[in-house]
Amino acid sequence: MSLGLLVSEVVASFGAQRVLHDVALELPAGDIGAVLGPSGSGKTTLLRVVAGLHRPDAGRVEVGGRAVNDGGLLVAPERRQVGLVPQAGALFPHLDVRQNIAFGLRRSSLGRAAPGARQRNARVQELLDLTDLGELAHRMPHQLSGGQQQRVALARALAPRPGLVLLDEPFASLDAALRSELREDVRLVLRGAGATALLVTHDQGEALSFADRLYVMRGGLVLQSGTPHGLYDAPVDTWVGRFLGDAVVVDGTSDGRQATCVLGQVSHTPAPAGAVQLLLRPEQLALSADPGHGLRGRVLGVRYFGHDALVDVEVAGRNGTAPFVVCSRVLSRDVAQVGAEVHVGVQGSVRAYPLG
Repeated sequence: MSLGLLVSEVVASFGAQRVLHDVALELPAGDIGAVLGPSGSGKTTLLRVVAGLHRPDAGRVEVGGRAVNDGGLLVAPERRQVGLVPQAGALFPHLDVRQNIAFGLRRSSLGRAAPGARQRNARVQELLDLTDLGELAHRMPHQLSGGQQQRVALARALAPRPGLVLLDEPFASLDAALRSELREDVRLVLRGAGATALLVTHDQGEALSFADRLYVMRGGLVLQSGTPHGLYDAPVDTWVGRFLGDAVVVDGTSDGRQATCVLGQVSHTPAPAGAVQLLLRPEQLALSADPGHGLRGRVLGVRYFGHDALVDVEVAGRNGTAPFVVCSRVLSRDVAQVGAEVHVGVQGSVRAYPLG
């Protein structure tokens, strides 16, 4: 497997405060990765280390199979063959769209001669077409929408054909509708360019829908990496499970195949026996008017999203346990009214984690 990015045993600090602890990350060439974590997890510091904007205390960084950090080796940012798309776009206000895209092509990179005027013009036109900015080529940055500015920033980053494109929360300042639309546009542009890219974000939905591989960080460590589907379905612990999406976590006792909990008997994987925590996704909690379907409950609230909804249900505990609240994801047509009586059942196998 050819790697577009390799990070190995990277340690980084700000003064006396250590921010990254032996961080390791592998991103295959041509893939889109996303580093995901809460504020303070170290994800922005990791991006700055890869970009060459922060010198690590230890570790190795390779871009496209070429070391850019390794012990005493520190390749300058402009010689790393890394493109950066910052959060706010950071376009040059005195240059039009075409000139902003062409800016990075005026300099030599990694010892190669800078392209001539004809090559530059051809490359800029190629990127204008790729990002659907042809009609805006002569507009100034202040004449563009936020989404258009971010597409220009992406085109500028792609112009010198970098080995890696870094995206630092590029959609954070946009409204929800534009953010979703631009996210898909950017993903298609990166795919069309065959680029290796790494997105830094705190938005779980953004990471799950945008990336081929996820790297979940907390406290300066990568807790888990893998495909979005793999991490969502099999988080390494309940913290990762809750961070990657809505979840209900309950305690239970398992015989190694099934666990007894406040929701009754549930099947689980893997198969620890004894005291366990069970992680259930809202889509695994089915609601029904049928009394034989599961525990009786009452709808407390509905969060409506158009195509589906999250329904909060207060459920009476079994065997004298206190009532508790669960969250179920249902299609919009199946939403019950607040105050309605429903019955909650568990579908499929859930994730189990040993306690203690």
